Amino acid sequence: MLLCLPVWAGDKLYVHDSTRIMLVDVDAKTLTSVARPTLDGIMTDTATDSAGTLYLLTFTSLYRLNSTDGTASLIGAHGVVGANALSFDGSGALYAASNNDTLLYRLNLSTGRATVAGNVPTSSAGDLAFIKGRLFFAGNNDTLGVINLLTFS
Repeated sequence: MLLCLPVWAGDKLYVHDSTRIMLVDVDAKTLTSVARPTLDGIMTDTATDSAGTLYLLTFTSLYRLNSTDGTASLIGAHGVVGANALSFDGSGALYAASNNDTLLYRLNLSTGRATVAGNVPTSSAGDLAFIKGRLFFAGNNDTLGVINLLTFS
């Protein structure tokens, strides 16, 4: 089963399921498998930085994908139980959320380690998205919200 969670890297659209990353050709309506990285568990989300580097999240760790050979390099354990949502903001900060608590985390890109950045309305249903400077949050119980990054509310 394909769990289609999209992420843009420049002009490329990627989707992933729990084990694979695929490139979408929108015009041809095709998927091409580009990586099946070895991780410490299932892939719960992906995000790209402004340079187009793809980052992978598992319930326990953060990885960086090598776009040339499709291998993933472990950055480190993040320490967030149930981490399932990942997104960069416009300044290059990487955020994560969890299906286990109502906290928003900022991840260190050198170590993978998480620090609490603030609160979210409910536990994560698996997605964060920064759009035009605003953080959108998909929460459990059919919750969708916008998080104020100044107050984290």
